[in-house]
Amino acid sequence: MLAMTAGFLTILCWPTLPTYWVAGGFLLLAILLVKTHCLAASFITGLSICIISINYHFTDLKTLLTANSSIKGEIVSLPVQGKHHNRFYFDLSQIDTGTKTVESNSRVQVTWRGQHQLSQGQTLILNVKAKPITGLFNQGTFNYQRFLLSNDVVASVNVIEGEIISDAPNLRARLAQRFDIIADKYKTMRFMRALIIGDKRYFSNEDWQILQRTGTSHLFAISGLHLGFVCLMAMLLVGPLLRLCIRHNQLATISIMVCTVLVGVFYSLLAGFSYPTIRALIMLIVASCFVCLGQRVGMGQIIAMSLFVIGLFNPLGFLSQGLWLSIFALICVVTSSKWLEKDMVTQKVTIGIRIWYWCLQLLKLQLALVLGLCGIQMVFFGGISLVAPMANVIAVPVITILVLPLVLLATIGEFLLLAGVSELLFNGADTLLITLFELLSWLSKAPFVWQGMAFSRWLVVIIGFATLLFILKTVNAKAWLYLLGLPIILLSIVLAVNFQQETDTWRIDFLDVGHGNSSVIQKGNRGIIIDTGNVLGEHSTIAQRIVIPFIEQREIAQIDYIFVTHHDADHNAGLTSLIERFPKATVITNKDDVCEGGMIDWQGLVIKLIKAKGKLPKSHNTENNKSCLIHINNAIGSVLFSGDIEKRAEKLLIKQLDSSWQAQVLQVPHHGSKTSSTSQFIELIDPTFAVVSTASFNQWHFPATLVTNRYRRAKARMLNTAEIGQITVEFSADGPYITNYRRQRSPFWYNGDLSFGHYQR
Repeated sequence: MLAMTAGFLTILCWPTLPTYWVAGGFLLLAILLVKTHCLAASFITGLSICIISINYHFTDLKTLLTANSSIKGEIVSLPVQGKHHNRFYFDLSQIDTGTKTVESNSRVQVTWRGQHQLSQGQTLILNVKAKPITGLFNQGTFNYQRFLLSNDVVASVNVIEGEIISDAPNLRARLAQRFDIIADKYKTMRFMRALIIGDKRYFSNEDWQILQRTGTSHLFAISGLHLGFVCLMAMLLVGPLLRLCIRHNQLATISIMVCTVLVGVFYSLLAGFSYPTIRALIMLIVASCFVCLGQRVGMGQIIAMSLFVIGLFNPLGFLSQGLWLSIFALICVVTSSKWLEKDMVTQKVTIGIRIWYWCLQLLKLQLALVLGLCGIQMVFFGGISLVAPMANVIAVPVITILVLPLVLLATIGEFLLLAGVSELLFNGADTLLITLFELLSWLSKAPFVWQGMAFSRWLVVIIGFATLLFILKTVNAKAWLYLLGLPIILLSIVLAVNFQQETDTWRIDFLDVGHGNSSVIQKGNRGIIIDTGNVLGEHSTIAQRIVIPFIEQREIAQIDYIFVTHHDADHNAGLTSLIERFPKATVITNKDDVCEGGMIDWQGLVIKLIKAKGKLPKSHNTENNKSCLIHINNAIGSVLFSGDIEKRAEKLLIKQLDSSWQAQVLQVPHHGSKTSSTSQFIELIDPTFAVVSTASFNQWHFPATLVTNRYRRAKARMLNTAEIGQITVEFSADGPYITNYRRQRSPFWYNGDLSFGHYQR
């Protein structure tokens, strides 16, 4: 089983998705090895099953991507109704391409423009235009493509027209509708909804920031913690009654575990059978089976069996960050149990001492979790919360022991039409949540709370620290040897913190922001932002979700300048957010006089600014052609940011600029539109690298083939953020060194192009 599970886990490191033929070859090899090398055969079998399962997952993608397909299926998530569109997950039962109709069990993410009264459980027929799933790939930011894939989504579709053919909302949808009615009575109903039915649609950006900075976001995601507590309460309530009614000990145990699992299934149903809930339910069922069989097993065996079941039925679940956070948390709890004191003093003690004792144990446990999970948190989130232990010591018991029982009992009261009891319980939970969230909000405002770290350096320190402890423990080292290792650890930390680059070196990060532009220039621990990117959804911006987290992950202590090449939304939508976050930064836009030919010296880098001068026809006198060009250089490198200038502006600029404006790296004008990048302009700038920022599968077909060919003829290497994610250019005495996110920093199949060549634009 362990060998087969190891085969399943290879999904995390495949560079490309192997085909059915590869899986068939591996299965044949496994058959040949089964008698002589059983473990190898099991490993290869697990690998083959995983390949077959994932290829089958994408079986309907080619059919779905056919132009103007019609799909039929059921809404399986609570629809998020925004100002301009509705979004939800949709499980297909049928795809009609016009020439053929096929049965399907694929899942898609649907975007339906306009206002629509939709509920989970409804059946729809939709005419759609489908695209492969994709995301934005940058250091320190959320991997949306991997998230969609871990939730079994194969494509994103936009609705052309649709029809509701069965209006039968399920239990979760009916509860959501009921909570909509009573929401105005309680200030924290959005949190109660999350605890009861896993509905986080009404969390604000501020809520998410507070929860992230205090390390408490896991408390409002129905997962193992909540499911375990609810099942424990059910076991404590039902267990004594069943043992009174059933005299046979083994039969009573089985009955108790069956009832416990049924309670877990019902709570999972309320949560919409989200994948975190399903994973926790699998672990509950596995543990219950061992209990019913009368076998004593460790947590490690339960984890291993649960991973085996996940790999067998849904290997894409291994891509979920939540799965690994849960597993590492369990490992930390189990391994740190020896650290916790086993027994209290036998003499009589006061209630105050008992409370202090349990608080101390809980604090120790939280410290163990923070230390144990800091490595994986830095990899996943680019930082750690320093107040997480204290916040969780308070929040975990408040949420699990007090708030969760209150809101569940209040919900049962709603079912039984006990309005007075239900209102009393909801008010109690509301009061607790208001007090708790005020405390979390206060903790989140401390300046040292969230520490973004360049994880590669810190990860080396952590791995070295863990390795040293492991070696000392293995050789049964004496206490003085542990003390001897302490200076080595401290020295490693000092070196990691004070690591400095060469004086002249600097770097540019062209961030993957979809259709738009945003770049960060870093020299030492100071930086410059050029353009802010577009909006992201209806309540956020690229600056909030990508630019600021990236800067924190890179540990840039000070932003000196924020440049805006021009005032189109895809270049300046996040300006307000950046000004709020970096109030000391100097903001320069194309409206400022300095863009008329000014020059700035920044840490030895010369920054020149200019705009096209001269008369433009009215049809070409646009904001694009008023873009401010920004040229940055020193002795070892140069770059030119060109905004969205078009042919007319380029013609004027050719007369204004001389050879000093040549650049090794050029940000391609107007995202590679055929209205820009004339041969004459390219010849003047003479770039070695041309970086274009576009959205994957964009409707404008950027960059245009005509433009791509011009740069190729000029012998400039073209780099596209839509294809390779964040692009980093590091300038040193050895010349520019180019790296990218998708093909170098994280070169795995789930970060690649998931159209598999089927998408026709």
